[in-house]
Amino acid sequence: MKNRRFRERLLLSLLVVGLTAAVGNPQHRRTRYIMTPPLVKAAMDGHLAAVRQLLQEGRPVDEPTSEGQTALMAAAEAGQYEVVQLLLGHGAAVNARDRHQVTALLAAAGRGYREIVRLLLEHDANLDVPDDEGWTPLLSATLHGHPEVAVLLVDRGADVNCRDRQGSTPLIAAADGGREQLVTLFLEKGADVETRFKDGRTALMMAAAQGHPVIVEKLLTAGANIDATDRDGWTALLFTVVNKQTEVLKLLIEHGADVHRADKDGLTPLRLACIRHFDDIAAILTAHGAK
Repeated sequence: MKNRRFRERLLLSLLVVGLTAAVGNPQHRRTRYIMTPPLVKAAMDGHLAAVRQLLQEGRPVDEPTSEGQTALMAAAEAGQYEVVQLLLGHGAAVNARDRHQVTALLAAAGRGYREIVRLLLEHDANLDVPDDEGWTPLLSATLHGHPEVAVLLVDRGADVNCRDRQGSTPLIAAADGGREQLVTLFLEKGADVETRFKDGRTALMMAAAQGHPVIVEKLLTAGANIDATDRDGWTALLFTVVNKQTEVLKLLIEHGADVHRADKDGLTPLRLACIRHFDDIAAILTAHGAK
């Protein structure tokens, strides 16, 4: 028992000494240094006993770093489930934000920690609070490839039409990343199939460019405009040509894509294929009347 208490006290001492040494180091004063309270450091590292002891000694549960990160955010981001549980039990502010407006839920969702996400939601974490880039937990989970977290968030009522500052939505992210399950889910939950990036690209264009025929089919079935153009006049068909996505090219043509439609500079799919010396694609386009 004495040895265990000694180790815990030593850990706490090292946390404080490390913080003091860093603050006193002139080099750290010349660069941006993140002031990290011992509770945040212990939470991040998963030192449950140290976190418990610090709380018992009266450390503020929501004392933030100089970047605004609390112990709860740090534990959630690091996947420290038991620490998150302990901090919530001591009244940690579940919807606190750091200087980038990131919450514990957003941090956990972006890292794919489903059980921590579930725990935070049980403690009334806000589903749709965005960070300063407009990323919500659902958008972050989708962009980072964590479908199991995305499904949980949607089941709890997350907004499937949320948008970041660039115009990206969960549907666009899922289409671009080839997440067939999520594309289906988002469409079932009312995702706008014609939602666009700021530059005008749609989910269909993204899926076509990446060569995801199943997703292209799903989007077309959901009513996506096959000949929609981005701000440069590019269609999904042009994106398939430049990325040499032959299977999707054939699929779009079968669904009636306009093989003659040019971009704002007059570049047609056939002309683009010839410039790139994509003879097989040029042959397909010519066989379907392209000139």
